Amino acid sequence: MESNKRVIGIIIVLLVVNSIFLIVQTNRVKSLEEQLFQAKYELEQSINNSIYAVTNYIDNAIQSSENLIDNYSISYEGIDLNKKTVTVNIDFRLRESSGTAKINLAASTDSSSEPLNYYEAVSDNGLDYKSRFTVSYLDNYLFDIYLLENNGYQKKMNTHPISLYLKDEFENRTTLSSFGRSVTDKEGSVSFDIINKTFGENDFRLKKVELIVLLEGKEIYRKDVTNMSLADAEAINRHKVAVAAGDISPLGDDFEYEYGKAQMSPDGVEYGYYNIESISLEQITGKEEAAIDLSACEFKVEVTYENGEKSNLMS
Repeated sequence: MESNKRVIGIIIVLLVVNSIFLIVQTNRVKSLEEQLFQAKYELEQSINNSIYAVTNYIDNAIQSSENLIDNYSISYEGIDLNKKTVTVNIDFRLRESSGTAKINLAASTDSSSEPLNYYEAVSDNGLDYKSRFTVSYLDNYLFDIYLLENNGYQKKMNTHPISLYLKDEFENRTTLSSFGRSVTDKEGSVSFDIINKTFGENDFRLKKVELIVLLEGKEIYRKDVTNMSLADAEAINRHKVAVAAGDISPLGDDFEYEYGKAQMSPDGVEYGYYNIESISLEQITGKEEAAIDLSACEFKVEVTYENGEKSNLMS
């Protein structure tokens, strides 16, 4: 009887040891499988990346060899606000002389599939070309350059279109480069910076700048802040630092700051730095207590240009 128990005990011990061995082996096999899968995944990724890099290199090399335009530059001038047009200058250089062949620029908008107009390019040496033409600034443009032989042969000189985003640039000529506000339920302050590209046109200059407060989409307050832009360098620098730090009330009571209209830079860009403090419910509603929550309001800036056009700059 005693020997039977001993045998049973030995069998149990052996079964336990065997089970542990099987568990260890199973985990080891699983670990090896995971390592193998990871190694396979990394190898496939490495191969795919290498193939992509080689393919991309070959594509770029082919495009570069096919592109016969060495370099180009674009500028524009002569803005006509009545006709909504601008004169564009495109200069480019060929990698090899075109000889007596004619060079044309095919112009299309980003919404058209076919060229809308063709503009001739002129050269004194067959390498350096200039093209000058007038287009509407209400569209964005893509330009392709074509060589036209006397026998009617035509060849595209560039592999990628030359882009000119006139519409985007003119529509977004005025922007809020920063906007901050500190508002409770009853009072607040607002700080914002305006950048306005005039393109050298007086009609595009800022005539009026207004801060507007809206509640549920309805205007409840409007303040003319045209002459409230910081005008001295120290105030502007402190204002920029305070805005970057999230503090929109940087001006101390112990210093006199100059205020005025947005300042014009030599390159035809206006810069305005505004810090509007102490906007209260009483200013907005005429009452100290009102059934509105100022912190639930929306703020926007509206600018009026010298030509009478308006633009809303949402915060």
